[in-house]
Amino acid sequence: MPYKARISVPIIVVAVTIVGMLLYSSTMVPQLLPRTSGLMGEPSTGGLTIDDVLSVAQDYLEAVGELDLAVAEIMEFSNHFYVDVYEEGRGVHAFELIVERDGDVYPEHGPNMMWNTKYGHHGRGMMGRGGMMGTYSESAEMLIDEHESVDYAQNYLDKHMPGASAVEPHRFYGYYTLHVEADGNIIGMLSVNGYDGSVWYHNWHGEFIQIIELEHHEE
Repeated sequence: MPYKARISVPIIVVAVTIVGMLLYSSTMVPQLLPRTSGLMGEPSTGGLTIDDVLSVAQDYLEAVGELDLAVAEIMEFSNHFYVDVYEEGRGVHAFELIVERDGDVYPEHGPNMMWNTKYGHHGRGMMGRGGMMGTYSESAEMLIDEHESVDYAQNYLDKHMPGASAVEPHRFYGYYTLHVEADGNIIGMLSVNGYDGSVWYHNWHGEFIQIIELEHHEE
Protein backbone atom coordinates (compact mmCIF):
# COMPACT_ATOMS: atom_id res chain seq x y z
CA MET A 1 0.00 0.00 0.00
CA PRO A 2 2.70 2.60 0.81
CA TYR A 3 4.40 1.83 -2.50
CA LYS A 4 1.17 2.38 -4.44
CA ALA A 5 0.54 5.62 -2.59
CA ARG A 6 3.99 6.90 -3.54
CA ILE A 7 3.53 6.33 -7.28
CA SER A 8 0.03 7.82 -7.33
CA VAL A 9 1.29 11.31 -6.51
CA PRO A 10 3.23 11.95 -9.76
CA ILE A 11 0.38 10.39 -11.74
CA ILE A 12 -2.09 12.81 -10.17
CA VAL A 13 0.27 15.73 -10.78
CA VAL A 14 0.64 14.79 -14.46
CA ALA A 15 -3.12 14.39 -14.84
CA VAL A 16 -3.81 17.76 -13.25
CA THR A 17 -1.15 19.38 -15.45
CA ILE A 18 -2.67 17.93 -18.63
CA VAL A 19 -6.17 19.04 -17.65
CA GLY A 20 -4.84 22.50 -16.87
CA MET A 21 -3.13 22.72 -20.25
CA LEU A 22 -6.32 21.69 -22.03
CA LEU A 23 -8.38 24.24 -20.13
CA TYR A 24 -5.81 26.96 -20.87
CA SER A 25 -5.70 26.16 -24.58
CA SER A 26 -9.49 26.17 -24.81
CA THR A 27 -9.69 29.64 -23.31
CA MET A 28 -7.04 31.20 -25.54
CA VAL A 29 -9.69 31.81 -28.21
CA PRO A 30 -13.04 33.30 -27.15
CA GLN A 31 -15.93 30.86 -27.44
CA LEU A 32 -18.64 32.14 -29.75
CA LEU A 33 -22.22 31.53 -28.75
CA PRO A 34 -24.04 29.31 -31.28
CA ARG A 35 -27.30 31.31 -31.11
CA THR A 36 -28.67 33.85 -28.67
CA SER A 37 -31.97 35.70 -28.47
CA GLY A 38 -33.42 38.53 -26.47
CA LEU A 39 -30.13 40.30 -25.79
CA MET A 40 -31.93 43.63 -26.08
CA GLY A 41 -35.27 42.38 -24.81
CA GLU A 42 -38.26 42.34 -27.13
CA PRO A 43 -37.79 44.21 -30.43
CA SER A 44 -40.27 46.83 -31.55
CA THR A 45 -43.34 45.79 -33.54
CA GLY A 46 -41.56 46.47 -36.81
CA GLY A 47 -38.48 44.47 -35.82
CA LEU A 48 -34.92 45.69 -35.41
CA THR A 49 -33.55 48.63 -37.34
CA ILE A 50 -29.97 48.74 -38.57
CA ASP A 51 -29.14 51.08 -35.66
CA ASP A 52 -30.56 48.55 -33.17
CA VAL A 53 -28.35 45.85 -34.65
CA LEU A 54 -25.18 47.60 -33.46
CA SER A 55 -26.37 47.29 -29.85
CA VAL A 56 -27.40 43.66 -30.38
CA ALA A 57 -24.00 42.81 -31.88
CA GLN A 58 -22.12 44.64 -29.12
CA ASP A 59 -24.13 42.75 -26.48
CA TYR A 60 -23.18 39.51 -28.22
CA LEU A 61 -19.48 40.42 -28.22
CA GLU A 62 -19.70 41.36 -24.55
CA ALA A 63 -21.21 37.94 -23.82
CA VAL A 64 -18.33 36.32 -25.73
CA GLY A 65 -16.00 38.16 -23.36
CA GLU A 66 -13.26 39.30 -25.75
CA LEU A 67 -12.40 42.99 -25.32
CA ASP A 68 -10.43 43.22 -28.57
CA LEU A 69 -13.46 42.54 -30.78
CA ALA A 70 -15.43 45.36 -32.40
CA VAL A 71 -18.12 45.75 -35.05
CA ALA A 72 -16.59 46.87 -38.35
CA GLU A 73 -19.60 46.81 -40.64
CA ILE A 74 -23.35 46.18 -40.63
CA MET A 75 -25.28 45.39 -43.79
CA GLU A 76 -29.05 45.18 -44.00
CA PHE A 77 -30.55 42.67 -46.42
CA SER A 78 -34.15 41.68 -47.03
CA ASN A 79 -33.69 38.42 -45.10
CA HIS A 80 -31.68 39.66 -42.09
CA PHE A 81 -28.68 41.77 -41.02
CA TYR A 82 -25.02 40.85 -41.59
CA VAL A 83 -22.32 41.93 -39.09
CA ASP A 84 -18.56 41.97 -39.76
CA VAL A 85 -16.56 41.65 -36.51
CA TYR A 86 -13.00 42.96 -36.36
CA GLU A 87 -9.97 42.24 -34.11
CA GLU A 88 -8.72 45.74 -33.36
CA GLY A 89 -5.38 44.69 -31.88
CA ARG A 90 -4.32 42.36 -34.70
CA GLY A 91 -5.80 44.21 -37.65
CA VAL A 92 -7.76 41.21 -38.92
CA HIS A 93 -11.46 40.64 -39.47
CA ALA A 94 -12.43 37.97 -36.95
CA PHE A 95 -15.79 36.45 -37.85
CA GLU A 96 -19.22 37.18 -39.33
CA LEU A 97 -22.61 37.24 -37.62
CA ILE A 98 -26.23 37.11 -38.71
CA VAL A 99 -28.82 39.12 -36.76
CA GLU A 100 -32.46 38.27 -37.42
CA ARG A 101 -35.14 40.94 -37.26
CA ASP A 102 -36.51 39.40 -34.06
CA GLY A 103 -33.15 39.91 -32.30
CA ASP A 104 -31.68 36.42 -32.66
CA VAL A 105 -27.94 36.53 -33.36
CA TYR A 106 -25.62 33.70 -34.37
CA PRO A 107 -22.40 33.00 -36.34
CA GLU A 108 -22.95 33.09 -40.09
CA HIS A 109 -22.79 29.71 -41.79
CA GLY A 110 -20.78 29.02 -44.95
CA PRO A 111 -17.15 30.25 -45.12
CA ASN A 112 -17.36 31.76 -41.63
CA MET A 113 -17.80 28.28 -40.16
CA MET A 114 -16.02 26.09 -42.70
CA TRP A 115 -13.01 28.22 -43.69
CA ASN A 116 -12.33 30.31 -40.58
CA THR A 117 -9.15 28.80 -39.10
CA LYS A 118 -9.53 30.54 -35.74
CA TYR A 119 -13.23 30.89 -34.96
CA GLY A 120 -14.80 28.31 -37.29
CA HIS A 121 -15.78 24.65 -36.97
CA HIS A 122 -12.18 23.55 -37.49
CA GLY A 123 -10.70 26.22 -35.24
CA ARG A 124 -10.94 26.57 -31.45
CA GLY A 125 -13.36 29.44 -31.05
CA MET A 126 -16.81 28.61 -32.42
CA MET A 127 -17.84 24.98 -32.45
CA GLY A 128 -14.63 23.06 -32.93
CA ARG A 129 -11.43 22.36 -31.03
CA GLY A 130 -9.21 21.15 -33.86
CA GLY A 131 -7.12 24.24 -34.42
CA MET A 132 -6.97 23.42 -38.13
CA MET A 133 -8.81 23.97 -41.37
CA GLY A 134 -7.67 20.95 -43.31
CA THR A 135 -3.89 21.25 -42.93
CA TYR A 136 -3.85 24.97 -42.18
CA SER A 137 -3.61 26.37 -38.66
CA GLU A 138 -4.70 29.76 -37.39
CA SER A 139 -1.15 31.10 -37.72
CA ALA A 140 -0.56 29.73 -41.23
CA GLU A 141 0.06 32.51 -43.74
CA MET A 142 -2.56 32.54 -46.47
CA LEU A 143 -1.18 31.72 -49.91
CA ILE A 144 -3.49 34.21 -51.61
CA ASP A 145 -3.25 37.94 -50.87
CA GLU A 146 -5.96 40.61 -51.03
CA HIS A 147 -5.29 41.54 -54.66
CA GLU A 148 -5.33 37.91 -55.77
CA SER A 149 -8.58 37.32 -53.89
CA VAL A 150 -10.19 40.01 -56.04
CA ASP A 151 -8.94 38.23 -59.17
CA TYR A 152 -10.41 34.89 -58.06
CA ALA A 153 -13.69 36.56 -57.14
CA GLN A 154 -13.86 38.49 -60.40
CA ASN A 155 -13.21 35.36 -62.47
CA TYR A 156 -16.13 33.72 -60.70
CA LEU A 157 -18.42 36.69 -61.30
CA ASP A 158 -17.44 36.96 -64.96
CA LYS A 159 -18.66 33.38 -65.43
CA HIS A 160 -21.74 33.41 -63.23
CA MET A 161 -22.78 37.08 -62.88
CA PRO A 162 -21.50 39.00 -65.93
CA GLY A 163 -21.32 42.73 -65.28
CA ALA A 164 -20.84 42.39 -61.51
CA SER A 165 -17.61 43.46 -59.78
CA ALA A 166 -15.79 42.17 -56.69
CA VAL A 167 -14.54 44.95 -54.39
CA GLU A 168 -13.27 45.64 -50.86
CA PRO A 169 -11.67 42.35 -49.77
CA HIS A 170 -11.84 41.91 -45.99
CA ARG A 171 -9.16 39.59 -44.64
CA PHE A 172 -10.40 36.97 -42.17
CA TYR A 173 -8.58 33.94 -40.75
CA GLY A 174 -8.28 31.64 -43.75
CA TYR A 175 -10.36 33.56 -46.28
CA TYR A 176 -11.53 36.91 -47.63
CA THR A 177 -15.06 38.29 -47.88
CA LEU A 178 -15.79 40.81 -50.63
CA HIS A 179 -18.69 43.01 -51.66
CA VAL A 180 -20.30 42.32 -55.02
CA GLU A 181 -21.38 45.43 -56.94
CA ALA A 182 -23.27 46.19 -60.13
CA ASP A 183 -23.39 49.72 -61.56
CA GLY A 184 -21.59 50.95 -58.43
CA ASN A 185 -24.21 49.55 -56.03
CA ILE A 186 -23.82 46.61 -53.64
CA ILE A 187 -25.91 43.63 -54.69
CA GLY A 188 -24.38 40.89 -52.54
CA MET A 189 -21.18 39.36 -51.22
CA LEU A 190 -18.90 36.36 -51.63
CA SER A 191 -15.87 34.79 -49.97
CA VAL A 192 -12.57 33.50 -51.37
CA ASN A 193 -10.56 30.76 -49.67
CA GLY A 194 -7.12 32.14 -48.81
CA TYR A 195 -5.32 28.88 -49.58
CA ASP A 196 -6.88 27.41 -52.72
CA GLY A 197 -8.91 30.28 -54.22
CA SER A 198 -12.29 28.57 -53.92
CA VAL A 199 -15.22 30.99 -54.18
CA TRP A 200 -18.36 30.77 -52.05
CA TYR A 201 -21.21 33.14 -52.95
CA HIS A 202 -23.43 34.23 -50.05
CA ASN A 203 -26.82 33.36 -51.52
CA TRP A 204 -28.74 33.46 -48.23
CA HIS A 205 -28.96 37.21 -47.60
CA GLY A 206 -31.63 38.32 -50.02
CA GLU A 207 -31.66 41.80 -51.55
CA PHE A 208 -29.24 44.44 -50.26
CA ILE A 209 -30.83 47.46 -48.55
CA GLN A 210 -28.14 49.54 -46.81
CA ILE A 211 -24.76 49.48 -45.07
CA ILE A 212 -23.13 51.12 -42.04
CA GLU A 213 -19.33 51.10 -41.87
CA LEU A 214 -17.80 51.87 -38.48
CA GLU A 215 -14.35 53.32 -37.96
CA HIS A 216 -11.56 50.86 -37.26
CA HIS A 217 -7.88 50.41 -38.04
CA GLU A 218 -7.34 48.81 -41.43
CA GLU A 219 -4.79 46.04 -41.72
